[in-house]
Amino acid sequence: MEALNSFIHYIQNHQLVAKVKENSLVQRVIQSALYTLLASYAVVVLTQLQLFYNTIIAPVLAGNKTIKEQLQLAYNDWVIGKLLKNDLVQSWLKLLKEQYERVKKNLRIEDFSSVDQTLCTVSSWVSQNVIGRNGLDVLLSTVFEEAKNNNTSKKLVWVDYGAQSDLSLMANKCRDGNLKSSFNKIYLIATSKKALEKAQQQAATLNLSDDLVQVVEQDPVSYRLPNNLKADIVTLSYSLTNSTTSLNWIELLENIKTNVLKEENGVLGVADLYVSRRKPEAGARQHSLITRALWPLLLNWGLQLSVNADHLPYLENHFDSVHVEENMARIPLVSSLTCGIVRVPYYLFVATTKQE
Repeated sequence: MEALNSFIHYIQNHQLVAKVKENSLVQRVIQSALYTLLASYAVVVLTQLQLFYNTIIAPVLAGNKTIKEQLQLAYNDWVIGKLLKNDLVQSWLKLLKEQYERVKKNLRIEDFSSVDQTLCTVSSWVSQNVIGRNGLDVLLSTVFEEAKNNNTSKKLVWVDYGAQSDLSLMANKCRDGNLKSSFNKIYLIATSKKALEKAQQQAATLNLSDDLVQVVEQDPVSYRLPNNLKADIVTLSYSLTNSTTSLNWIELLENIKTNVLKEENGVLGVADLYVSRRKPEAGARQHSLITRALWPLLLNWGLQLSVNADHLPYLENHFDSVHVEENMARIPLVSSLTCGIVRVPYYLFVATTKQE
């Protein structure tokens, strides 16, 4: 297996593969082939549905057969029975069951008993399972290194909007794995009681004192640090797409820039879901029409996340970016069942405050 993985890695990173991927003609040929395949598959599906209706459903509606007789016919003699007995389909169903049990294990019904709990659960699930620890680790590493380079002789003040950042990941960046060695104060801004409880639990698990970590539940749009203090680091994990702040995301960023983040050498880090504009800036990733139309609809309807194509361009225009990463993330269960084809776009953005 290791040899196979090494071979696949070699093929994926070969210069010839990169040239083929960049070739517009090859891309058009592949897209054309995929569209043809999808069209052919759609015809097959429609034909099978029509056959299913005529063979199974129509006799029941006409009163000639009972539902029980038709279900037995469908299972034993028709394509459904043969399909369910197929080894490949059995393996796929087994994978589906395993993925479902894995997701079910990490989610509880009581986590969705109220709007606040639902939003907190969704944000936590997205941060852990979509972008994941690797993506957030890259974000926190870049933010921490940039802040330490700008402030070599003093401890830092960190404000985390949404309280979704993993404190243990940031602790790994500090000397001896101790947050207190690098931070003077950490403020976790929770937007719900559920998020507040989870942030407090995380601080207690890591044995972090109230003198170091302060968890507050407050409107992030109007939040200001006490005693006119300014932060060296501000991070936002899904705070821009969170439904509680999505309508006022410009006000949120302006408040951070004006009242929360240091005017000089302040570092901003953002991890969030997004879609590209129809005509993005040069060098930026451009998503297909399906991606730009489908994901905002699904995420807003299913997870109450307001995905916006203007978030990333606004950040790039109002802050001096030092690291911008646009990727497609795997979704638990969905990506596995679609062989990795279905993925959701996300970005990591790290910047410093602009000097006027």
